[in-house]
Amino acid sequence: VTTTRLFGQYLGIRSKHVPLVVDSDDWLAQPGVVFKLIKQFCAQLESEFLTEEFGTQIVKNLLYLTGCLMKYPQITPNNTESSTTDKKDEFYTKYDYLPPPQWVFRRLSRMATKAIASNDTLIKCIFQWNGAIATTLDNETLQFFIKPLLYSVFVYSRFDIGETTPENIKENSRIAKEIVEYLKERVGTTTFIKTYDEVQSMITAKRAKRKQSKDLLA
Repeated sequence: VTTTRLFGQYLGIRSKHVPLVVDSDDWLAQPGVVFKLIKQFCAQLESEFLTEEFGTQIVKNLLYLTGCLMKYPQITPNNTESSTTDKKDEFYTKYDYLPPPQWVFRRLSRMATKAIASNDTLIKCIFQWNGAIATTLDNETLQFFIKPLLYSVFVYSRFDIGETTPENIKENSRIAKEIVEYLKERVGTTTFIKTYDEVQSMITAKRAKRKQSKDLLA
C-alpha cells in the first residue's frame, strides 16, 4: 500500500511538473518500464488486501501510465520481458504481443469478467478506470477500444436490481449503466449497437461453451 501511494505521489508530480521525455535518460521512458509498472498495478488490484482507498490510488496510477502508452507508443516492452511474463495464464500469454495500450484494456476487461460475483471492490476499481479513461480518448480512439470497455461492464449493466440486491452490486451496476450510456453517446447509436451486439454474442458463446463443458463432465 505504501509503495503504491509513493508511486502515486511521484506520478502526480510527473503529470503536473515533469513531463515524460522519450529518447532520454528519463527512467520512466526506458523501454518496458511503464509496461512493467502497469502489470504490477494490475496484479495489486487482484490482491486479497484490496480496499476502495487502495484501489482508487491504483486506478489513478494506471490512468497516468496508460496515458503515457497512448501518447508515446514507442515506449514498448522489450521482447525478453514480453515473452517471459505471465506464462501461467493462457489469456495473458495470448495477448503478450498486442500493442501495449490494447493489452491494458484487454487485461483489465478480462480481470473484471473473472471477478463477477466474487470481488466487487476489484470490479468497482476497473469500472472507475473504464469511465475515466474513456473521457480522455478522442472519438476515433474510443471506437478502437470500445469493445473491451463494453465487455467488462456488460453483465453488470444488465443486472435486475431489486430491494434485496446487495448495495455493492447496486453501485457497480449503476456505474456500469452510466458507462454504457456514455459510450453510446460518444460513438453514436450505429457503432454502439454493432459493438454491443458483438459483445453480447461473444459472451453468449462463452456461456454456451462453459455449459457444454459442464455437461460433458456431469
